[in-house]
Amino acid sequence: MRTGVLICALIVCILCIPINSARGELLNLSIEHYPRTYSLDIQVTYDPDAGPDGNGLLTADGWPWEHYEDADDGVYDIWNGVFDLDVVIDPTTGQAVSGTLNVTGDPYGSLETLFYSTTLTQFGCGGDDLFEFVFTQEGAGIPPEGAPIGIILSAVSITEFDENNEPVFDTYFDNNGNGYSNTFYLPEPSSAVLLALVGLGLLRRRRLRGC
Repeated sequence: MRTGVLICALIVCILCIPINSARGELLNLSIEHYPRTYSLDIQVTYDPDAGPDGNGLLTADGWPWEHYEDADDGVYDIWNGVFDLDVVIDPTTGQAVSGTLNVTGDPYGSLETLFYSTTLTQFGCGGDDLFEFVFTQEGAGIPPEGAPIGIILSAVSITEFDENNEPVFDTYFDNNGNGYSNTFYLPEPSSAVLLALVGLGLLRRRRLRGC
């Protein structure tokens, strides 16, 4: 009985993870997810007065360079395409309000949409010029529709976000086009955790039966 209560409690905790992280709190995403697209020469700009309803606007525009199909091989060069990210941020709280993502490229020959979304579900920042995002895939693309998209954006050269400063969103900044990013299909962690919890429950039942 206690095991069942514990499993239910853990499931509730997983499902109640907040959409946005607090200001300066990273999501701790990892690039070890595939398929993954690497982009560079990303111009990152933030204007505290450019967003709707008195919010700020973070923009990041660059060029997809390589596409990684898996961890071992399957690396494809990208000759054409765009990396385009826009996120509306409350300058007072540092919380993301909304966002859009569009990554196109031609790793398989013809130009196509790799990642696309107008639904931002998580945002974090901090460390040394680091921004992280989770979107939900919409329409055709690399991940299946409705699947999470992870982004790790290294903006580089933003003094407001160095290791000695807490991130702030009440002032203009840009990175002179020095950024790079990884955009990847991010399998939902909750599924893996739930499977592990179910496994623990089955293991306990087997032990109780003496198997």
